[in-house]
Parts: sequence; structure tokens; C-alpha cells
Amino acid sequence: LLYNPVTKKKEEPAPPPTAEFICNVSWPAKNDADVDTWAVRVDNPDSVTGFTRRENDVFILHNDNTSRSYGAIEGVELIQARETMTIETIKSGEYMFSLHGYRIPPDVEPVLVTIELQKSRPFKHIFTKTVKVAHDQEVPVCSFYIDDDGNIKNLELDEELLEGFLNALKFQCL
Repeated sequence: LLYNPVTKKKEEPAPPPTAEFICNVSWPAKNDADVDTWAVRVDNPDSVTGFTRRENDVFILHNDNTSRSYGAIEGVELIQARETMTIETIKSGEYMFSLHGYRIPPDVEPVLVTIELQKSRPFKHIFTKTVKVAHDQEVPVCSFYIDDDGNIKNLELDEELLEGFLNALKFQCL
């Protein structure tokens, strides 16, 4: 028998990039509401990311959910409408997340929306928060600082403190 030795190591495909942080936003799909997720890296005001600009700076909005005919998986209707935004790379600085009630039907207003932020590597649950969102209302969710090592510092969840900061930044949904 002749043996043909391998002259080159098998090429392994590079793993796909993994988001550093994942922000999941959800609300009852039965409400037929459209709640939009917005984010900004404060050091770069041009980094405002949301449904009108889905990829920007460090953010990607993976799903802009309008809740109309939200869908089903294997014939089972989904009970939660969901938007997912990720921070793809670590850039130190201050970050802010906000929600906007783009379309909230009057009969279900306000909608209870749950926001969950997680760090991917290593996995760490950062926070879960539930807020009420009314039609055309901007609701600040959180502000935090990411250091050079990807650690979250100075997490702020108080809506009243964030309101003034959002207004000073003129962070608005377009």
C-alpha cells in the first residue's frame, strides 16, 4: 500500500465574530405595537443607531420588529415581539440605550417592554429592566461606560437622570 502523507494542515474556518454585548428588547406580540431600540456611543454622536441606520460605529440592529403579523415558528404563534441590538466591538466610552414608541395602539397603551443586556465573552448578565412605553414616547433605558477591557462601569438605570442627558445630547429618533 502506498501512503500519501498530508503535506498541509487542514484549514479550519475562522469562527464567526461574536458580539461583545447583546441587548434584547421584547414586548407582547398581541399588542401589535412597534417599539424601536436606539443606541449611541456618546463619544461619537454620529453613532446613533436604530431602524433608520441599522449598522453604525460599534452597533448592529439585527431585528427591527414592527409587530405586524409577527410570525410563527413551526405553526406556533410567537408571543413576544423582539428587537436585538449588539455591540460588536469594544471601544471604551459611554453608551446609552433608549426606546421609542413608534406605533402603540391606543387600546394597549402603554406597552410593557423588557430590556435585557448581556455580555457575551465571558457570559455575564448585566441587567433586566421593564419600562412602560407610550405612543411617540422616548424612554431612556440605561447609560454605562465600557472600559478598555470590555467591563461595564457606572451603570445608570434611573430614567430621570438620563432624561436631562438625552436632551443635552439631542438624541432623537428621526
